[in-house]
Amino acid sequence: LNICRGLFEDHKLLFSFLVTAQILKNHIHCAFLGKRPISPTEWLFFLRSQEAGKGVLDNAPEEDGVQRPDWLPQAAWSKLDVLERLAEANGEDSFRSLCRDIAADGDWKEFLTCDDMHAKSLPTGWAKRLSAFQQLLIIKSVRENFLPLLARNVVVSELGRLYIESPPFNLAACFRDSINITPLIFVLSAGADPTESLLSLAAEMGYADRLHFISLGQGQGPKAENLIKLGWDTGDWVCLQ
Repeated sequence: LNICRGLFEDHKLLFSFLVTAQILKNHIHCAFLGKRPISPTEWLFFLRSQEAGKGVLDNAPEEDGVQRPDWLPQAAWSKLDVLERLAEANGEDSFRSLCRDIAADGDWKEFLTCDDMHAKSLPTGWAKRLSAFQQLLIIKSVRENFLPLLARNVVVSELGRLYIESPPFNLAACFRDSINITPLIFVLSAGADPTESLLSLAAEMGYADRLHFISLGQGQGPKAENLIKLGWDTGDWVCLQ
C-alpha cells in the first residue's frame, strides 16, 4: 500500500508485473505457490523478441518448416517461429507445434486478427497448455500494443486481482504512517488538489486553527522558514504550496 502511494498511476501496473515476474523466475517461490515458473528462455524472448534467437538459431527456418499463412504478417510469423524453435533448442516443449497449429486451424486466424484477443482464450487447447506469461509471449509477438493488457492478465492470473487495483487515496492513513520529522509530499497531476482533504483532516484532528498555508515564490522563502520553525516549536501544520 505504501508503495502504491509513491508511484504514478501509469507505473503501478509495471511495478506489479515486475514483482510477479521476479517471483515466477524463482523456482523455489513457484514451488511454494504452486505456479509454473518463467524459464530463462521465455524471459529472454520477452525482453529481446526475435533477437533472442541470434547465435542460437539459424536465420533461415528449418527445412520442414511450416509455410506462413497469408493472413499473418511476416514479422509476426518470424517471431512465433523463433519462439517455438528457441524453446525447443533449450529443451522446452511448451510451444512445440505452435506454428503448425496456427497455419492449419481457422480458429487461430479469428483469434489473432481480433481486437480483443487479450480477453479471449487461446484456441485448440493452448489456453490450458500454457501459463499466462507464455500466452503473453504469443500475443505480444503478433500485437505488441496489447502488452499492458497482457501484463495485467499475468498479474491477475498469478497473484490475484488485488495487485492491479489501486487503493483510494486516504490522507488520514498517510498521516498515521508518517512521523513528525518527515513531511508528507504530494506530487500532483494536472487538476489534482488535496487542499480540501487536508482541511477536512485538520478539522477532524482538531487542527483547523493550527493549519497554515503559504504559496512559495519570490521572496516567500523567509516566511516559509518562519512557518516551518513555528510548526517545529508548536506542532502546528504547515502546507507549502
